[in-house]
Amino acid sequence: MNQTPTQNSPMKAMLLVVVAVFLFVAAGAAFLFLQPPAPYKADEPLAVIPAQFKMDSIPRNQVVAPFKIVNNTNEPLDLMMDAKLPDQWILVDEISDVVLQPGQSDDIFITAIIPSGTETGKYSINVTAINKADSELFDTDKTEVNIRSVALPRTRAVAKRLSGAPTETLDFQVELLNDGNTAQNFELSLIEAPTGWRTRLSDTSINVPPGQTRTVTVSIDIPFGAPQTVHVIKFQAKHGEFEDATDLHVEVVPQN
Repeated sequence: MNQTPTQNSPMKAMLLVVVAVFLFVAAGAAFLFLQPPAPYKADEPLAVIPAQFKMDSIPRNQVVAPFKIVNNTNEPLDLMMDAKLPDQWILVDEISDVVLQPGQSDDIFITAIIPSGTETGKYSINVTAINKADSELFDTDKTEVNIRSVALPRTRAVAKRLSGAPTETLDFQVELLNDGNTAQNFELSLIEAPTGWRTRLSDTSINVPPGQTRTVTVSIDIPFGAPQTVHVIKFQAKHGEFEDATDLHVEVVPQN
């Protein structure tokens, strides 16, 4: 006995078509996804490639930005190299010219010192390679340096050494400079003082704007019977992970 097709047959056929299309598209997407990406600038005859596109740093730091120079041509290239830094940044070593054979690459390193007080923001270290035989053949690229907000203490004693006899009081003046780019409170302390010596600070915490200096007085009472020698007391300023210290030298002399 012949069976007549059910009404669901066209719907099933359409569903199969949809599933087949979906699987085809998914397979194509998976194929593209699994393909390794082409090397950066692989199609360029001359390529300047930063090892790091972005890095973080702070004022007063030294940064090193590596670059790879690649000759993708079939001829040797004698290249003139040039590095451009932000204003007032210091290039530690001059960049040398590079000669590359066909298919050869070389690594160069740009070392720069970030000035004190450099404001928060993004700065670029740019490197350019130019073919000496044909200046139309060149390439340039950059590493972006993000300068973080930070307060950096730097301490200096106006007089590093004072002399006094037992029972006398000596007052040291210490300058505290904020070498960073933001105002913060610095915690002040004295460490490594001789046992039994009385010391005082005019401030135990002080706010210093960036690029400015504040003066702190350190008072030291020389105790009776203190040995006649040079004693060292360390003054320290600290904010977060950053600190700086300076030595104060107390020379104990005989009483008159």
